[in-house]
Amino acid sequence: MPTDKPDGRRNNHGTLGNKGGRKKGTKLNPRGQRTGHQVRAYDDEWILIQDFVSCVRQNPELCRNVITYLKDHIK
Repeated sequence: MPTDKPDGRRNNHGTLGNKGGRKKGTKLNPRGQRTGHQVRAYDDEWILIQDFVSCVRQNPELCRNVITYLKDHIK
C-alpha cells in the first residue's frame, strides 16, 4: 500500500483532464500572478478593451505613455 502524505492524500495525480497544478519543469513568473479584475462593458467597448489589453501585454511602457497623453487631452 502506498504511503500517505501528511495531509492524508494518496496517489494524487489528478484525472485525465485535470492533472492538478502546473506541469513539471515550469517556473513561476518572477513578477507573480496577475490579479483578476471584472469589467462590465458593451460589446463595442469590449472589443476596444481586448485590443488595448493585447497592446499592453506586448509593450506596457508605450501604453502607459499613450494613457498619459489621452488623459491630458480629454480633460
